[in-house]
Amino acid sequence: MRDRLRHALLIAAAVSGFAIFGAFAVYEEPGLGLGHFFYVPIILAALATAPAISAGAAVIATAMYASGVIINSDVSPS
Repeated sequence: MRDRLRHALLIAAAVSGFAIFGAFAVYEEPGLGLGHFFYVPIILAALATAPAISAGAAVIATAMYASGVIINSDVSPS
């Protein structure tokens, strides 16, 4: 039972991460704030795993945010 919950949380983290990245890369404009939703997959991964893996999820979310800024020319990098 415990492993099912862990797997469900990790799947939800991955799916929400990709959905947020897609929305951020396409729809983000200054002042909208879609980048703040990258906290959701980090929190879901933190609930399901150990601190080291949670830190890895944070690094992945940071890389997704940075590549979203590069893809979307409406978002200024500063």
